[in-house]
Amino acid sequence: MTKPLRFFLRGILANVIILVAITLWVLINSALSYRGRCGVFWFFGGEGHPCSRSEYVKEEMAFGLIGLIGVPEVWLLILPALAVLPVLGYLIGYSRRADG
Repeated sequence: MTKPLRFFLRGILANVIILVAITLWVLINSALSYRGRCGVFWFFGGEGHPCSRSEYVKEEMAFGLIGLIGVPEVWLLILPALAVLPVLGYLIGYSRRADG
C-alpha cells in the first residue's frame, strides 16, 4: 500500500473514532439525564409519560438524529470537517513519499 493511501485511511479511521466517541458521549449523557419521564412534550415543559431508561435514551437519540438530519446547514459544516483529516493524511503521505 502506498504511503498516501495509508495516511488517507488513517485519517478516515481517526474520523470513525471521533464519531464513535461523540456518539458514546451523547448516549451516556442522555442516559445520565434520565428523570423517569418520556415524550417530546417533556422536553418543552409538558408532563410526558413514565418510561424506562432505555426507552428514554432511544427517544432522545431519535429526537436528536431527526434534528441533525433535518437541518442541511449542519451538513455544510460537518462534511468539510470530516474531510479535513483524510485530506491532511493524504498530503502528509504524499510529502513523505516524495522525501523518501
